[in-house]
Amino acid sequence: MTYVLSVSMNDYSIVDRLWSFMPPLYSWIILFHYPDNPRVQWATALISLWGFRLTFNFWRKGGYASGGEDYRWGYLRENIPPWAFQLLNITFISTMQHALLLGLTLPVLVAGQTPFQGWTVMDVVALDTMVSAIIAETVADEQQWQFHQKKKDNPLQSKETRDGFISSGLWRYSRHPNFCAEQTYWIAVTLFSFTCTRIFGTWWDVGSIFLVALFQGSTWLTEKITLSKYPAYSSYQQATSRLLPWIPGSWPGNKEHEN
Repeated sequence: MTYVLSVSMNDYSIVDRLWSFMPPLYSWIILFHYPDNPRVQWATALISLWGFRLTFNFWRKGGYASGGEDYRWGYLRENIPPWAFQLLNITFISTMQHALLLGLTLPVLVAGQTPFQGWTVMDVVALDTMVSAIIAETVADEQQWQFHQKKKDNPLQSKETRDGFISSGLWRYSRHPNFCAEQTYWIAVTLFSFTCTRIFGTWWDVGSIFLVALFQGSTWLTEKITLSKYPAYSSYQQATSRLLPWIPGSWPGNKEHEN
């Protein structure tokens, strides 16, 4: 269905628009079957909060509007043969992403199938990390949104927007703080299954493992496109950690922002 819609509408962000809805939906289905399990209750609540945040941010960026296709799909469509893009579409964009979204919630299913015998330290770590990741993503999203609003209103006169990309706030310590927080969030979800089974890396963790692998390619493509638009991004790359926040180096852009 997603594949047919994407081809007929010439819009390859159909699954992107479902991304924030499916994990909460799957979690609520699990909660329906295991309504008395506190782990499932809390996981569902926080996954729903995650979905609300992502839905809001996607909406305000125009993701649900007509023509709101992710720019990376457009870039790939222009730079690889049509048959290769359609192969990517039918295997990954319109198919494997659905499996990924289901896979992300499998640890919640494992938690539901395991009788609850009290909270553990691992549960606390999972919950605290999920909340912290949502906060970090919200802050990073807002900083990026405010940057693009300033860039749209006054693209050349502001020192902060002159380079064309955000490099302040959380983005001074990580080139992709939102990507880092997203991966951290879903790794934290796997701790619910780990505390029940003491096993990591089996079928119920495949979603988070696949997500981390996906982000490696997505981050590479995002940076490739950004670098082609903004020459100063090369200096920013050399001075700033790719994902994990770290002490930033010095480059002409952040020196200007400090002055």
